Amino acid sequence: MSMRKTIAVGMVVVALLAVVAQADSQAISLSVRVHRDQEKFTEYPYSDGDLSYMAAWEVHSEEALIQLGADICPKFKDNDAVDYAASPVLNLIFKDRVFRGGLGVLSTYEQGDDSKWMDIYWQFLLGLSFDLPAKLSIDIYAIYPFKDWSSLGDFATKDIEYSAGLAYHF
Repeated sequence: MSMRKTIAVGMVVVALLAVVAQADSQAISLSVRVHRDQEKFTEYPYSDGDLSYMAAWEVHSEEALIQLGADICPKFKDNDAVDYAASPVLNLIFKDRVFRGGLGVLSTYEQGDDSKWMDIYWQFLLGLSFDLPAKLSIDIYAIYPFKDWSSLGDFATKDIEYSAGLAYHF
C-alpha cells in the first residue's frame, strides 16, 4: 500500500473512532440508489438506470455519522453476464443541520459468468437529511464513485449517482 493510501486510511480510521466515541444515537436505514454508467471507471459494473438497495446501521454523533451497510443490485439492465452484485459499504458523513457530506469506501462482488470481487473503490457523498415525526428521517444524496484518487481530475457531472432513503433513529 502506498504512503498516500496508508495516510488516507489512517485518517478515516481516526475519524471513525472519534464518531463512535462521541455517539449519541443510532439508526437503521433503507435506501435505493440510481446508478450511472461511469465514463472513466470502466470496471464499474453498473449502467444508467440500474437500481440497488442498501440496508445500513448508522452511528451518529452531533457532527458526523458512520454508516455501515450492504448494497444489493438484484438485476442489471445492460449486463447479462452478472446475475447480481453485492457491496459492503462504509461511509463517514459529516453533518451540519440538514446538510451532509462525506466519503465512503466499498467493494463490489459480482455474481455471474465470471464471479469476482472488485478492487476497493471510493465515493463522495453530498446530500440533505430531513427529520420527520416518529424518529424518522429522509436522506437524499448525490454520489460520485471513483476508482482511485488520481482519477478525480476526470470528474464529470454525468457520472453522479443519486440515492434516497428512510432512517429510523433510536
